[in-house]
Amino acid sequence: TFPDPKATQSPTVTAAFIPQGYNFQSWQAALREYGLITAGSFGPMLEKVFRLGHMGTQAQPAQMRKALDVIRKVLGM
Repeated sequence: TFPDPKATQSPTVTAAFIPQGYNFQSWQAALREYGLITAGSFGPMLEKVFRLGHMGTQAQPAQMRKALDVIRKVLGM
């Protein structure tokens, strides 16, 4: 269910596995407590991955660092 390595992949969104111990709803709620909004997935990846956009105003290294900091906090890292 992953793209073919030869396929063109989206430069505007990254999908990552939802950590063990969470479903999408609980993971999204934990991230939102720190102001990070993510999206779920569809089809065979539903409830397996979350998507983090990096386009428009989010296409800034500092914004992505903030997002990764929130993810680390929620994971207790």
